[in-house]
Amino acid sequence: YKKGDIDKTLEHVSRAIELDKTNSGAFLLNAYAQRDKGLWVRSIYSFQLFLLLEPDSKRSKNAFEEMLQTMLVKPVTEKPVERSFIQQQLLRNMPENSVQQEMPPLSTEEGLNRKIIYNAIKFSMDSLKAAKKDTDVYFVFTEVNKAILSALEKESGALKSGSFWTFHYPFFKSILNSNHYDTFCRYISVSYFPESLEWWENNKTDAENFINWFENGEDNGKN
Repeated sequence: YKKGDIDKTLEHVSRAIELDKTNSGAFLLNAYAQRDKGLWVRSIYSFQLFLLLEPDSKRSKNAFEEMLQTMLVKPVTEKPVERSFIQQQLLRNMPENSVQQEMPPLSTEEGLNRKIIYNAIKFSMDSLKAAKKDTDVYFVFTEVNKAILSALEKESGALKSGSFWTFHYPFFKSILNSNHYDTFCRYISVSYFPESLEWWENNKTDAENFINWFENGEDNGKN
């Protein structure tokens, strides 16, 4: 990690995740490494897996901020959002042009047409602005996330391999199609939005139903 070798980092982190899918730190490092390598679409859902496992720590808030930047919901800051020591070491040894800029890579990568995802995000953002609904960052996040998943659904038509297509995308698509999407968005954002924490504290039944669905696949109610 300290040598800034992103490919090796991704390889080791993938093994760690295969061994223990409850290792939140592995998903977080995976998200940062993917983002720094330009695999920005994949990194969004690595961030979300981390936030599902660890929604309310200090690094959760930092991760959510960087995820919003990756989703283009918030502008990319000149100074990277605070990262852990190992993640900072990884970033420090990278070429300057490898840090994500305002315009992310749009080429097709491992069967994923990133230009389609980028256009879906921009269309969603422009639609919200036209409807004058762009002031609530939380709402923008939920709508952009829906737009990305809908675009990915169109991309998933052909048979594709790899953990992103066989695990990440189907998992998050199932959340979108469930009764728990709003609860999920509140859950992973409790460290970032005070209103999400307040919602969580005031909607215990919905929260418990979501956790039960997430952990056991059992659906005891609707949001």
